[in-house]
Amino acid sequence: MGDFVLACSSTVDQPKEFFDDRDIPYICFRWISDDGEVHLDDLGQSLSFEEFYARMRKGALPKTSQPNFQDFFDFFESFLREGRDVLYLTLSSGISGAMGSAVSAAEALKENYPERSIYVVDSRNASLGYALLVDAVWRQKDAGRSFKDCCDYALRAREQVETWFYSTDLSWYVRGGRVKPVAGLVGNILNICPVLHVDREGLLIPQMKVRGKQKAAQALIQKMEELAADGRDYHGPVYIVHSDCPEEGEKLSRMVRERFPAMEGMPVVSNIGCVIGAHTGPGTAALTFWGESHIE
Repeated sequence: MGDFVLACSSTVDQPKEFFDDRDIPYICFRWISDDGEVHLDDLGQSLSFEEFYARMRKGALPKTSQPNFQDFFDFFESFLREGRDVLYLTLSSGISGAMGSAVSAAEALKENYPERSIYVVDSRNASLGYALLVDAVWRQKDAGRSFKDCCDYALRAREQVETWFYSTDLSWYVRGGRVKPVAGLVGNILNICPVLHVDREGLLIPQMKVRGKQKAAQALIQKMEELAADGRDYHGPVYIVHSDCPEEGEKLSRMVRERFPAMEGMPVVSNIGCVIGAHTGPGTAALTFWGESHIE
C-alpha cells in the first residue's frame, strides 16, 4: 500500500466506523446553534442526529461553518511531518468554499515541505455521493495503487457518481432560497416532493416535482434504472442517507434490493449529518450509485 494519506471531511455523512475501518482521517466542519455555541460536526458522537433534528422541528435554525485556512494547514501538516503525501477529497465546491481554503493551505505548505505533495480533489458531491467516491479511491489505495494513480482515479471516478434525492418538507428549501415561500407553502399543502440531482459541477439541480413520498422514491429508482452502470444488472455499491426519516431510507433500501438483486452487498444506509442537515432540514432522502460510464 502506498505511503500516503487519503483524507476527507466529516460531510461524507458516514459513521465513525467508516473512517476507522479504512484508516481515513477526516477534518470536521462545524455548526452553530441558536445560542451561538459552536459544535464540531463529529458524526453524531456528541449530539445524536435524532436530537439535532428534533431541535430543528421545534424551531432551531442552526448555521454552518467550514474549516478555515489554519484548520487545513494544521490538518495537512500533521501528515507531512510524518513524511507522508496527502490526497484530500473535498466537499463539492458547488456548495461550499472549503476547497479554496484547502488549496490555499496546501500551497502554503509547499515552502516548508518541498519534497512532499498535497493533492486536493473536488469531489463535486456531498454526503453519500461524496462517501461513495472516498470509498472507491480507498479501494484503489488498498489495492496498492500509487499516489499518482489514486489522484488520477479520483478525477475520473467523480464524473460517474450519480446522486439523486427528494424532500418531504419544502420548508427547509424555502429557508435556503431554493424554493420561493409561496411555492413552498402550496407545495407542502399539496404534498409536493421535489426531486433534485447533483450535477457534474457539484451543483444541486431541481429535476422534477411529484406528489407524495412513494412517487418520489419511485422516481429515484427509475433514475437508477436509467443511469446505473449495467442498468438492472448493476453490481456496484449503493449508498442511501436520510435526515430523520428512517422510513424513507428503509423504503429506498427495500426498493433497491428488489430492483437490483446483483448489487454489491446491502445498501449502506446512514444519517445525513448536522452540517448538511442544517440546510436540508428533516425529511430528505437520497440515493447514490455509479453511473453507466463508471470505470473500475
